[in-house]
Amino acid sequence: MYYVYGVGVDYIDNQYVIYLQFINFSNVAKSEKTSPDATPSEIAHANGKTIEEAIYKLYLSADQEIYWGI
Repeated sequence: MYYVYGVGVDYIDNQYVIYLQFINFSNVAKSEKTSPDATPSEIAHANGKTIEEAIYKLYLSADQEIYWGI
């Protein structure tokens, strides 16, 4: 599960660009088998005619569930 840690919104060339910074808890949690190459946070982005369309594209491209912490 990805936990949203930060959100950014830009408006470029008549489209909204959404940036999400998220944490993958499997990379942060302690375990016996650790991966030194794992990054604690990642940034994803998508664009669309509306903010909702851009967010929807992010959901479609994510390989895990996105949790907003609300």
